[in-house]
Amino acid sequence: MVRSFIGGLVAGVVMFVIGFVFWGTPLSGIAFSKADDADSAVVQTALAQSLTRTGTGTYLIPTPSTPQGTVLYGRGPIATVHFNTGGFAANDLSMMLPGLIFALVSGLLMSFGIAGRPRE
Repeated sequence: MVRSFIGGLVAGVVMFVIGFVFWGTPLSGIAFSKADDADSAVVQTALAQSLTRTGTGTYLIPTPSTPQGTVLYGRGPIATVHFNTGGFAANDLSMMLPGLIFALVSGLLMSFGIAGRPRE
């Protein structure tokens, strides 16, 4: 039981560190293309005018769930938009502690789940 507890804590710390490496460093932007400031401002204005009434969410644009959307989707361009009506700080570190707690609890749950399985 003690080994499972220690192993779960170590697993949680390792998950947190790996998550930080891939989300808290410049590696997090490796998969993203970047638009210049002028293009970003135009797109941001269009998003604010078009999506604010439906609220914060992730949008597939155009949506292929309608006949017209399917045609538009096939024609392109398409986008997946993570839209937040309020915005937030780009380098907000307020989630570091909750993220560490979440990783530790997840590691402990996995550890106890493995320790509790029947042995062969």
